[in-house]
Amino acid sequence: MLEATDLHKTYVLPHKRVDVLKGASLSVGKGERVAIVGRSGSGKSTLLHVLGGLDRPEVGEVRIDGQPLYAVSQRARTAVRASKIGFVFQSYHLLPEMDVTENVMLPAMTGALKITRAQMRQRALVLLEQVGLADRATHMPLELSGGEQQRVALARALINEPALILADEPTGNLDRMTGAQIMELLFGLSCSRDLALVMVTHSPETAALCDRVMELAGGMLAAQT
Repeated sequence: MLEATDLHKTYVLPHKRVDVLKGASLSVGKGERVAIVGRSGSGKSTLLHVLGGLDRPEVGEVRIDGQPLYAVSQRARTAVRASKIGFVFQSYHLLPEMDVTENVMLPAMTGALKITRAQMRQRALVLLEQVGLADRATHMPLELSGGEQQRVALARALINEPALILADEPTGNLDRMTGAQIMELLFGLSCSRDLALVMVTHSPETAALCDRVMELAGGMLAAQT
């Protein structure tokens, strides 16, 4: 489902050059759950952004369900990202001026699935029910708790029926109990939909729930023993 080969990513700062990825490679099968761990500043979020087509590597290629992300035009890359990948971020990234249902609908508005706005709304309402927020559909994001906002973000990630979920510290801003609830929900939905999941986490307990744990160190990925 996901194949990343020999990824190199460098940032050039005013007084130094930072080589973040130095040949990282990763392969993830359909329905497989993989945790990415590593020290703070090791490049885990950068890796996730490269895997999701948000940040182009200098060297290397990423394929999602056999489709290349970087050997194609920006428009083609956007289409693959919109139709194949769902993102869940630590900071939710909900738009405060839109209500909960509209936030869930946002990825569908790219036209990736060629469905009507009424169909988008209906799909969003079904997802909100699945994440336990059917009664919050018309609320604004700032009226929700952190855990509720992350549930909205999870529903938004699923609106286009992606094959792959990329999650960057999805429980990082939540208390332990709420974080555990979000992880149970995320894993349950990924299993029921047979989705591949790649998740950056600092939590050994969360990582242990995945099928594999990969450590990013020195710009490269290796299986954690």
